Amino acid sequence: MTKVFQDIRQKIIDVLTAQATTVQAVYRSDASQFSGYPAVTVSPSGDEADYGDQAKDKNIVTFILRIYQEIPQSGQDAAEIKLEGAVEQIISIFRVRNVLSGAADWVDPAPSIWGYQERETGPVRVVEVRLRCRVYN
Repeated sequence: MTKVFQDIRQKIIDVLTAQATTVQAVYRSDASQFSGYPAVTVSPSGDEADYGDQAKDKNIVTFILRIYQEIPQSGQDAAEIKLEGAVEQIISIFRVRNVLSGAADWVDPAPSIWGYQERETGPVRVVEVRLRCRVYN
């Protein structure tokens, strides 16, 4: 229990790497350039706890998955379609019970937030998906 953030983050990265076939690259933190698109970064966002008696203690650790897709000069439609597929696949993966195999008991993928960002390589579309990971003691 002492490495909750590390253990859950690594398990999220492992699951994305193994199951998210629409994703080209997964990172622990932001990078100035990505090796492929869509690219995903996994960042801790916060935590909360509910302590009663030891049998009912619960921690909730929240991570933000940022999914990036470059926007080519030829147009945005292809980028949007590729990103939509990646987001739908990622949300589906994390809706499966026990997807994190013991690192967390339950994962709630929250609705996503869509936006744009200017990066060194040019404009990208970015989506934030929040994962609330519940750990029962």
